[in-house]
Amino acid sequence: MVAFFNSLEPKDVVTALVAAYAAIVATLNFVWPRIQEWKEHRVAIFRALKGEKEAISEVAYKVSKKEWDTRIKNKKFRKKLISALSMAFALKGSDRAKAYVFKAFDHLVSLSYCDELLEQLHDIQMIYKQYDSVFEDSSFRKKRLAPLNCLVVYLEERCKQ
Repeated sequence: MVAFFNSLEPKDVVTALVAAYAAIVATLNFVWPRIQEWKEHRVAIFRALKGEKEAISEVAYKVSKKEWDTRIKNKKFRKKLISALSMAFALKGSDRAKAYVFKAFDHLVSLSYCDELLEQLHDIQMIYKQYDSVFEDSSFRKKRLAPLNCLVVYLEERCKQ
């Protein structure tokens, strides 16, 4: 074995180093775009959590257009996404943003994620009902609770199909 390494000439060592460097560069060229894509998804989710209607719409639109179907298979990512979209629907007053979130929910149901989605929405619904029972705020009931209740009923029916 030692004889083999002693028989190598300097040009063989340089060739091996250049080949190793080329392999590393090629690997990075393959991996780097996927890392950037992953970061973009995370940035979009965090922007949605801030409640900007444009960001909410962007996330929901990408979900509804099946752009994130491979990422949604990851349970941790899906849980964060469903949570962000649910909170966006519950907290945001923009009907336009809610329409995009509704479409995203519809797509998630078509992918058979009913249980996770409904669990999240039922949690929010319970919080809202508890608040409403104490404060009896008709504006809150009309603007927040009623749309959430309608969404839950719609999704429950859709999930039964």
